[in-house]
Amino acid sequence: MNRWRQLPDRLVRNIGAWRIGYMMCFAVYATIANLDTSPNAAWVAWGYILLSVFALIVVLPHIRRVLFRTWDPLRSRMYVGKPVALLKWRLYLYILTPIAFIALLELFSILESLFLQFTQTNVSTKAGVMDYVIALLAGLEELWRWSMIGTVVIVCRWLTGDSWRHGRVRAAAFTLAVILSSLAFGAGHILEFSHSRLQAWYLFSGLGLLLALMAVVTGRILLVIAVHSGYDLWITWVSSTSAPTELWALLMYGVLVLWIAVVATRRHFGFRPPAQALESVVLSDLPADWSELFAIERHALNRVFANRAMVHIRHIGATALPFGTANGVIDILVELSRPRVTPEEHAQLERLGYQFCGNAGIKGRLYWIKNDEVRCHLQIVKAGGRLAKTAVDFTNLLRSRDDLLQEYSFVKRQLVAQGFADWASYTEAKRPAVEDLLRRLRYRRTN
Repeated sequence: MNRWRQLPDRLVRNIGAWRIGYMMCFAVYATIANLDTSPNAAWVAWGYILLSVFALIVVLPHIRRVLFRTWDPLRSRMYVGKPVALLKWRLYLYILTPIAFIALLELFSILESLFLQFTQTNVSTKAGVMDYVIALLAGLEELWRWSMIGTVVIVCRWLTGDSWRHGRVRAAAFTLAVILSSLAFGAGHILEFSHSRLQAWYLFSGLGLLLALMAVVTGRILLVIAVHSGYDLWITWVSSTSAPTELWALLMYGVLVLWIAVVATRRHFGFRPPAQALESVVLSDLPADWSELFAIERHALNRVFANRAMVHIRHIGATALPFGTANGVIDILVELSRPRVTPEEHAQLERLGYQFCGNAGIKGRLYWIKNDEVRCHLQIVKAGGRLAKTAVDFTNLLRSRDDLLQEYSFVKRQLVAQGFADWASYTEAKRPAVEDLLRRLRYRRTN
């Protein structure tokens, strides 16, 4: 549920006006193009394809950032140096999951067709090269869908005003956007049928909803684009070939069963944070002598990185400040000339009680969590780099501006009250507030 509330906020954050304009124009044009039956429909269709290609440059990068899952096992680099684990995850995400999703779409289509008593098909029984090209390009419809979702969410953001800060409002807006995009996706296919168009609308709207949920769950829009194209290619081949396809269908359903078994065994889709990141957040306004505890930890870390030519270990975050709402964690920034950890350093950090958590959703850093008598969050970054400068600037900003410190403290208490009670969801939900404060800092410097 937290993800359902976070995604609409991500859609409207850090997006330029020109990108919003393109997204809206693309969503409207593509919807009209799919319903156009005029003599100029062919030219309208080519315009839709051209806009879809440009959407790969304009819309896709933003959607990828929006859907990004912090604890994606490959993107988070949690398995660096573990080739067997990396191979397993690649097989799971790049082979097992796409085939299972295609099988799921096929099974859903069969069951819904039986329920609706819908026996028509929009695929030629004598498919040519162009039919396969169209099936291959079908995955680009996902860009149209997410442009429409983004458009509806942005309009809802404008209409709701200050109410947007409430999670229920954002969740309702996102639900509305997903439903409307699915219905538009279904409507885009009804003209391909001579009759029973209402049943066709239900069928394809259901398929569209399923594809949208796949993107939300996996956080990988490119994977869903591939699944969409793969499904259309599969349907085109099955409808046009005279060769038996039952064996291939059975193998595909077998992969689906295997995928379900893997998910059921692991009890998640593959995006569960490390155990240390699932501990509860405890906030306190009581002052504590965090500096002494940090000094002890810095001494131990200096021994770990003793062979480094250059190393800076800094105390950052709320516990580095004399006042404000602290979360009982010593945030430590380690700046290295090369932000990579040797096997020996890795082993020493583990002996100190640190658990490696990949990059925790931010490219360019290594993140470690220690949950001992004193909880520590350790970031290893490039000395003098953007991440190091941002972390130091943020701490200095809170130290110099009591009003911003109080505002930030209020946001943290509010997030915990709203249910972001574990470190993984709390840190993710806190990022917009951090970005907003840093944006104010940059604005103050330029003015």
